[in-house]
Amino acid sequence: MNRQSVPLGLRDSQNRDVVVSVEAKARDRQRKEASVSMLHPAGGGTYTIVSDEGTYLGGLGKHPSPLQFFSVAIAF
Repeated sequence: MNRQSVPLGLRDSQNRDVVVSVEAKARDRQRKEASVSMLHPAGGGTYTIVSDEGTYLGGLGKHPSPLQFFSVAIAF
């Protein structure tokens, strides 16, 4: 397989710039909402993430907590 046919992200050595944009807003009670976009490299998409705290912290417990999102990110 020649170098050109290997996707850029899978090549052995490379320089890589990554640009991510995040806009976060506090909503009702403990709920937070964030939009995250991959600006470079292009094609990463834009996603909306909603977090909440459990009822023991005054939230509604309807979405994962920020700590749960953080834990998943580390696991990946």
